[in-house]
Amino acid sequence: MASRLWHLMRHRRPRVVVAIILLFGLASVSGLLGLYHAVSRPASLPAQKRTVVIPRGASLPTIAQRLAEEGLVRSPWLFRLAARVAGAATKLQAGEYRLSTGMSPRELTRLLVEGQTVEVSVTIPEGLTVREAAKILEEAGLAEADTVERLASDPSFTSSLGIDASTLEGYLHPETYRFRKGADARTIVTSMVAGTMSIFDRQATELAAGMGLTIHEVLTLASIVEKETGIPEERPRIAAVFLNRLQRTMPLQADPTIIYALGRRFDGNLTRAHLDLDSPYNTYLHSGLPPTPIANPGRASIEAVLRPADVEDLYFVAKPDRSHHFSATLRDHERAVRRYQRRGR
Repeated sequence: MASRLWHLMRHRRPRVVVAIILLFGLASVSGLLGLYHAVSRPASLPAQKRTVVIPRGASLPTIAQRLAEEGLVRSPWLFRLAARVAGAATKLQAGEYRLSTGMSPRELTRLLVEGQTVEVSVTIPEGLTVREAAKILEEAGLAEADTVERLASDPSFTSSLGIDASTLEGYLHPETYRFRKGADARTIVTSMVAGTMSIFDRQATELAAGMGLTIHEVLTLASIVEKETGIPEERPRIAAVFLNRLQRTMPLQADPTIIYALGRRFDGNLTRAHLDLDSPYNTYLHSGLPPTPIANPGRASIEAVLRPADVEDLYFVAKPDRSHHFSATLRDHERAVRRYQRRGR
C-alpha cells in the first residue's frame, strides 16, 4: 500500500500529491479531535455524586476500572488515555474522593493528581492527653488510635520533628483541623506538633529563656495550668503560683499530675492514699516539674506561663463555683481550705 502511494506521488501531478497529504492530515486531525472529545465528555448527565476510595499503591488500570464500575467514566481505557496524555499515569493520589458523573476523564485526572480528597473536620480540645486525642482522631475515621499513640512515643519520630523528649505528650496542638481523608497518621501528628511549635516564635522563646525555662518545661507547666482551671482569667495567676513555688523549691502539689500518673486506674476520686503514689509525676513527693507534660495545653495556658500574673501567691484552693481562692501565706490558705473544702481526703 505504501509503495503504491509512493509511486502515485512520484508520477502524478503535484496537486495530487498535495491532495493526498491533505487527506492524511485531515484524517489525523479528525482522529485527534475525536479523542479529545472522548476524554472531555462526562460519563452521564444529569450529574450524580459518587464516593470513591482509591487505595494506596493502586495502579492506573485498577483506578480506571474502579471509576468505570462507579459509572464515572464510559470505559476504563478512556481514563487511562486521559491520564497518559496528561503525563499523570503515576501521579494519581490515594484517598477518598467525592466525584461526579458530570466530570470528564480529563477533570477526573486533574482531581486525582491534585489529591482533592474528602476533608474531615475534627476538633481536639485543650487539656487532652495523647491517648484521648488519638481516640478522637480514630472516631473521626482519620487514624487508628494505637498508631497515633505509637508514633507519639517513638524516639526516632519525635527526633525527626526536632522534639527532644521521650513522648509527644504536650506537643499536640489543640485546634479544629481539616485533614484529607486518607492522610497517614504521620502527616496528621506532624501538623499538630507544628501547631504547638508555631507558638514559640522568637519573642516567646526569649521569654522562656529569660525565665530559665526550656520549651519542654514551658509546655509541662502549661499542661498543669490547663488541668487546674477552666476559667481563662485565672490562668496567669495559677501559673504565677507554680512559678513562685518552683523558685522556692517547694513541691508543686498539683493534683492533676497524680491523676495523670494513675491513668486508667483513676476512678474520679483522688484520695489521701494517692498522695503517697510512687511516681515521678507525684508533685507532692517530688519537687520541680514532672518529666513530661500531663496533657496538651492550649495557647492561653502557654501564654499564661510566659506572662504570669505579678503576685506573691503560693497557694490556691477551689471554691464551689469552680474558681479559686489564692493565698500568699500558709495561714491564709488553711483558712480558705476550711471555708471552701467540703470534704477532706
